[in-house]
Amino acid sequence: MAGTAALVMGLGAVPAIADGQGNARPDRAPTAVPAAQHKAADRSEVQRSIPWKKRGAGKVKRCARHGKKYEFSEAPQHTRSLRYVPVAANTQWRGSAVSGEDRGMNVFLETSRLVLRAFTEADVDHLLALDNDPDVMRFINGGRPTSREAIQAQSLPRLLHDHPCLGTRGYWAVQEKDTGAFLGWFEFRPLVDHSPAVVELGYRLNKAAWGRGYATEESRALIRKGFTDLGVERVTANTMTVNTGSRRVMEKAGLSFLRDFTGDWPEAIEGSEHGEVEYELTRTQWEQAGLR
Repeated sequence: MAGTAALVMGLGAVPAIADGQGNARPDRAPTAVPAAQHKAADRSEVQRSIPWKKRGAGKVKRCARHGKKYEFSEAPQHTRSLRYVPVAANTQWRGSAVSGEDRGMNVFLETSRLVLRAFTEADVDHLLALDNDPDVMRFINGGRPTSREAIQAQSLPRLLHDHPCLGTRGYWAVQEKDTGAFLGWFEFRPLVDHSPAVVELGYRLNKAAWGRGYATEESRALIRKGFTDLGVERVTANTMTVNTGSRRVMEKAGLSFLRDFTGDWPEAIEGSEHGEVEYELTRTQWEQAGLR
């Protein structure tokens, strides 16, 4: 494909449209599908005991579902109490949760070639380079440059935002597993903060990641995690009609064409006159297609 690819997803509370260059355009998204309110328990206030073999106290682990860091302390009668405790962001994880390597970062999801980790304020330079590549931003804003001030004041706070209904963030930095190189970001964000039922899928990747299948690989992994671990019922993705690269990624990830629509572009860019498309995948469709 000509670009990296991007599905839809908004930044923070602002919806976004993604494109085939690995970008999400934060101005429009389809109307959220009503869903029953999801009430997530506050893991910082809940304690529960689980049977275990006595292995000592004070071990720190990462919850496989929510990516949060927990402390396992020794309890009477061969049980241990699981409670959420604040752990330094640079805590190094050991064991199968991070492929047996010490990574020194908050890992959310891994594939055979990629790692999704939490953004930090130290990522400003990465984001500045990404958003100032005209080819990357072609289907987002026509390739116009983005200032450091805009990254710090607008983009980064949205990338750091937690979504209580998912128990995690909606945006993740993506790195190449073998080299640690920053490639961009992926989005898996609920349309409304109180329910994980409907999420938007999107990404923005730099040119080093284009044409290597990364967008499809990570999109499939996020969809699988959403349907199996996060309570997601429907995944939606949008792009410009002319963005054939992103449309191919959506299809390879298992999504199907739903509708054409016309968005309200603040400033028209090349191709916007042809409108946009929405793709979707429900959990039922995913299960029936054997995509697990």
